[in-house]
Amino acid sequence: MSKRSVAYTRVLGQALITIVLAAIAFLQVPLAHASPITISISPDHGSVGSIVTIAGLNATENGEVGLYLFGNLFLTSTKTNETGGYSINLAVPAIPYGTYSIVAVDLASGDTASEFLTVEPRILLTPTEGSFEDKVAVRGNGFIGNSDIGIMFDGTDVTPFPTPRTDGTGSFEASLYVPSTSRVPLGVEGTYKMAQDHLKPAYTFLRRLTGHAMS
Repeated sequence: MSKRSVAYTRVLGQALITIVLAAIAFLQVPLAHASPITISISPDHGSVGSIVTIAGLNATENGEVGLYLFGNLFLTSTKTNETGGYSINLAVPAIPYGTYSIVAVDLASGDTASEFLTVEPRILLTPTEGSFEDKVAVRGNGFIGNSDIGIMFDGTDVTPFPTPRTDGTGSFEASLYVPSTSRVPLGVEGTYKMAQDHLKPAYTFLRRLTGHAMS
């Protein structure tokens, strides 16, 4: 082989090595990509039925975002705007109290983001006003699932028989009669305390009833 051929071969080999090294360096450089989808929940806690706002950024423009409980139980979906932002008001679902993961899924790209929501119990009375001995319907949500419920009225145990029991979602229905014992004077409106007493005593619910104490 002539000296010219050897020199040419050497130059060609060095060029190939340079190309290979450049390719390796290119592959090691992180490729630019869009920012990941985000999610925020405000407020991050609420009683069953209350409204929270779920919002985020960086989803697919003019696309759709699905919201899931635990990542697999579909709650709702919402459209994104031209910049990939989204916002939706959501009623806190009727599930047992606790802290749950809410997952936002970009339905076009599959990107996900999650945030936590704390579900708190609630009690609803029908009617919300009445005299003593009136019948009141009690409906509760967000308590421990498949558990007995105790009800207090202004410090008096008014748990009906048979004892109310929640279903798997922590909801129950019961009825009671406003007791004649009360700590308010005759003809004075009072706010009476109704609470679940032996399962979640930290949660107390206030509803207004107008009552007239019996003499």
